Amino acid sequence: MAIAIRNEELNTIHYVMSMIEDSYIGIDYGKVIRARAHIPEFPLKRAYLIISVSMNSPFNTMNKWKIVMNGVAITREYNPHMEKQFLNLIHSVFVYDVTTTIKEPRVELSITYDGKERIKVDTATLLSIHSYEKIHTMIEGYVDIVPIDRALQYHYSAPSTFDPNEGYLYAALSALRAGSISILERSSNGDEHNYSALLNPGFNMIETKLKLLGDSDIVFQPTLSAVKHVYTLRVLTRASYPKIEISKFSLEDSALTIGIRNSGESAADNVMVVALRLGTVLARAEIGTLRPGDEKLIELKLAQRAKPSHIRIIWRKGSRLFTHDVKL
Repeated sequence: MAIAIRNEELNTIHYVMSMIEDSYIGIDYGKVIRARAHIPEFPLKRAYLIISVSMNSPFNTMNKWKIVMNGVAITREYNPHMEKQFLNLIHSVFVYDVTTTIKEPRVELSITYDGKERIKVDTATLLSIHSYEKIHTMIEGYVDIVPIDRALQYHYSAPSTFDPNEGYLYAALSALRAGSISILERSSNGDEHNYSALLNPGFNMIETKLKLLGDSDIVFQPTLSAVKHVYTLRVLTRASYPKIEISKFSLEDSALTIGIRNSGESAADNVMVVALRLGTVLARAEIGTLRPGDEKLIELKLAQRAKPSHIRIIWRKGSRLFTHDVKL
C-alpha cells in the first residue's frame, strides 16, 4: 500500500531537494552520513523527509540507527514505514513530517548506523511548502517502493480551490544499470501525453513539465532495466511570473549603464545583473525587488579595456530561478 502525500493551499510555493543520493553507510564506509541544504527563506508551512534505503540482509536490531535533523532526533529505531524484498535486495522507506524541526532556512541532516553490513541510502529527499502570496499550490504524491517490471499507475485529482495554469512531475527512481523509462500522462477523457527519460545507474530524479492539469493518471511503462520506484509527486500551481528585460544600454569608457525593466505580470523577488566576458565576471549589481512596470537604471564600473561579451540577468520568483542572457 503506497503512502500518500497530499497538500493543497492557497498562497504557497513548494521546494524539492534530494539531500543525500547513492551513499553507503556501515563500518567500512563510516558510521555517519551528513548533509546540508538551504530551503527558500519564506515562512514554512509544512515539510516532509523521505528516505529510501536498500540492503542485502535484514537489519540487525542490535545495531544503532538514528536519524537527526537540526539536532532533533527524528528516530532512534530502525522502523521503516514500508519494507519489501525484490531485485535480490531488501528495500525500506521512511516518511516523516519534519515541520517542527526546521526553524531556519539552513537544514542539517545526519544518519547514523554502526552495523557491519553496508546499507545504501538511495535518497533522503526534503519536500517543503512555504507561504507565498499570489501563488497557489497543490501537491499530491505517492511513496511506493516497487520494481517497475509492469505498468505502474497512480491517480491524481484536480485542485478544489484554484484553477492551475502549470504542473510539474517529480519522479524518484533508482536504476541498477543505465536505461530509459517511459511515462504516460492520461486524462479521464482520453487525452494522452508521453514522456521518456534516460536513467543513469543509481538514483535518478526526473522533473518534467506536465500538460494535463485536471484529474489524470501517471503511468510508468515497463522497462528492460531493473528500476525501483521510490516516489512520484505531482505539483499543480496557479502563478504569474515577472519578465525582466534590458530597456537601455550604453558603454562609455569604463562605465556600463543598463536599464532593467519588469514587463511581466508579477514582482521579481530579487534581480541581479552580471557583466561577463567569455565566462569571466567583470562586474555585478543587485537590484532587489522589481515590481511589474518598474524600471531601474544601474551603472557597472569596469576595469579599463574590459569590454563585456554579454549581460546576464538573474531573478527569482518564489522557489524558482530565472536567467536571461543578452549578447552584446
